[in-house]
Amino acid sequence: MFQRYAVYFTPDGELGAAGAAWLGRDIFKGEPVAQPDLDGLDLPRLTERPRRYGFHATIVPPFRLHPDTSEADLGRALDDLRGELSAMPLSGLQVTSLGRFLALTLPRDAATTPNALAARAVEAFHPLRTPLDQAEIDRRMRPHLTKRQAANLRHYGYPHVMEDFRFHMTLTDRLDEPRIATRAAESWFGGVLATPLQLSHLSLVGEDTEGLFRVLQQVPLRG
Repeated sequence: MFQRYAVYFTPDGELGAAGAAWLGRDIFKGEPVAQPDLDGLDLPRLTERPRRYGFHATIVPPFRLHPDTSEADLGRALDDLRGELSAMPLSGLQVTSLGRFLALTLPRDAATTPNALAARAVEAFHPLRTPLDQAEIDRRMRPHLTKRQAANLRHYGYPHVMEDFRFHMTLTDRLDEPRIATRAAESWFGGVLATPLQLSHLSLVGEDTEGLFRVLQQVPLRG
């Protein structure tokens, strides 16, 4: 049994390998990976928090399992989704500054986005999660959240879902000065981002007692 579960997109191939090396951890094996030595960049320090989560894009944010639900129920829910969700291209991934951290994101004007896919997955897993208690909601509530985001937090346990979802793959902790890290990330990922990528599968992941996430199950999407 794990502390929390989530549904991720976990790229494999060259992008997955580049992301694992950048963060210093393989989310599939649950093992450390040697990080590159990049001039002027303390990569181990800058990736300390995202390393726990592994290289991924969140589809269903982390949640605690409902007492009346088992891990097998989560696996069945994920398996059911693959029958109704289709693979889709992820075109134009780029290094972006989101607030004070770096991530790989899709262009704002991307022709296709996985927003509807993510919304369907959030709804499918919603009955299987333990709702946040009031103390948790109060702790996570932030003054800058919109009314809709605050409602998402209360209902789904996370503000940036449904209409407020934005596909991203976190690369760093918060940065005081992003320019050096941005240049390093653009150089490191530039070659693999030129290769066409598909959101071709979904992964059920679990958080162990040390706060580290790893892939438990992966299912392909249609197409």
